[in-house]
Amino acid sequence: AGLVWAVVRFAQRHVCPSLVVALAWAFPYFATTGAFHTKYLRYMAPLLPFLLAFAAVAAVSGLAWLAHRWGGPGRAAWTAVAVAVLGFAIAWALTFAGVYRQEHPWITASLWMYENVPADSTVLSEAWDDALPLTMDEYPGRPPLRQYKRVELPLWEADDAKKLDALVAGLSSGDYLVLASNRLYAPIQRLGWRYPMASQYYRMLFAGELGYEQVAEFVVYPRLGSSVVPDDHADESFTVYDHPR
Repeated sequence: AGLVWAVVRFAQRHVCPSLVVALAWAFPYFATTGAFHTKYLRYMAPLLPFLLAFAAVAAVSGLAWLAHRWGGPGRAAWTAVAVAVLGFAIAWALTFAGVYRQEHPWITASLWMYENVPADSTVLSEAWDDALPLTMDEYPGRPPLRQYKRVELPLWEADDAKKLDALVAGLSSGDYLVLASNRLYAPIQRLGWRYPMASQYYRMLFAGELGYEQVAEFVVYPRLGSSVVPDDHADESFTVYDHPR
């Protein structure tokens, strides 16, 4: 909203030199980065100070306009909106911070595996994702380590006969299959035209049609008191590092 306000003010030629300088960098950066095929949230970090400045000036200008037009009631309306926005921001910050008050799902999953998966079992993982269990050398009270045979499934590779053979061989020899996050299955299932075989593989896997059944699941969500915010469909970089499912 602050960026839109700044652009409108620029179009109306109601700008000061400092706003022109800020827009000369912020607007092209926003347009260029926003046009990327993959829009990672962190790519917008350099823009945040400018957005904050635009929003602050827009908010003060809005207060002046409301006060001039409606006097006391205008100021009261602006204050109510400001308090609501600030309250929501604080509530969401505390809610998301709830992620860090809970144990990371990979730690919980690793502890479960060391206690429940027999040594020398063949554990399948996905290429380009983390393999579990973690060693957790610095974790106090960690159960004794067990050695596992590890096999990576090449789900990101192009769908062809070689990939099919690798999947069949891996699934036939595996005892356990670990999906450490949705880094692969979420986008691949949405890209059926690009991964017709891999997307069908995930549909069959989750339907229990490949000889594997779910024995454990570990998930952490943003939480504030009894309020939980499931964010499985958020951008993957928003979830797979801090609180993967």
